[in-house]
Amino acid sequence: MAIRGRGGRDLNAAWREGAEAYLGITVAGFPNFFMLYGPNTNSTGSIVFMLESQARYVVDSLRTMRRRRAHWMEVRETRQREFNDEIQARLGETVLVHEGCHSYFQTAAGKVVTQWPGFMLAYRMKTRRVAAGDYSFGG
Repeated sequence: MAIRGRGGRDLNAAWREGAEAYLGITVAGFPNFFMLYGPNTNSTGSIVFMLESQARYVVDSLRTMRRRRAHWMEVRETRQREFNDEIQARLGETVLVHEGCHSYFQTAAGKVVTQWPGFMLAYRMKTRRVAAGDYSFGG
């Protein structure tokens, strides 16, 4: 699937080294692109719980844009990077990156792009409300 962002940026090219997103929902360089079950949102618990958290976050995003009279919002690249650095650091402490573990959880380079490294409730709390400072708004 071809997904183009700001300036014609291609999502496949942006994810060449492994998929990344902020909260598994938004991607820097792709305004108004919201996804469910994105990178690092697979869990050992109920995926329905994760999807509900994401759906609520997307609705809150739309409400935030409406309140700000914005036509678009885009996660700040620095915020996405900080979030993903934290996720990868936490995953680095798990068996998923053990030298003897090679699975579909990892890219060829060993980066885990599928799993959430914590409790589902922690994810729910992170997605409870949009932190407007993590985004740029326009239009």
